[in-house]
Amino acid sequence: MNTAPADPHHNRRPLYLVADIGGTNARFAFVERDKPLPQPIANYAVEDFPSFDGVLDQLEADWLELQQQDTVLEGACLAVAAIPEQREISFTNNAWRFTAASVATRLGQSLILKRRSSAVCAPSLAGSPSNASCAVRAS
Repeated sequence: MNTAPADPHHNRRPLYLVADIGGTNARFAFVERDKPLPQPIANYAVEDFPSFDGVLDQLEADWLELQQQDTVLEGACLAVAAIPEQREISFTNNAWRFTAASVATRLGQSLILKRRSSAVCAPSLAGSPSNASCAVRAS
């Protein structure tokens, strides 16, 4: 993933990674400051990936394929079907485990974790406008 910090000298558009991670599917998209409607990147079946690192590997490949030259990843927000306040995020119906710190380190960006629910999670991302969505609504 292009995780270099935004460089104002190159006029790169900041993108924010948003995700809805449940026990069955993990949906990823991005939003822009001026276009808060999530733009899908991929929908992965959890059973196809033995670990969260595995799905991040695939996400990175898909992100690079879709990425435009004038963009840069600025932050991320994951809505999880777990208790986001726990140090290690774990799911009752799959083997995925990760910490917010490990994902933030891998992305090279700040990370917000929120509890997934039937409603759309919509807190603001750090440094982004308050209308930036934080999840891809599960269907």
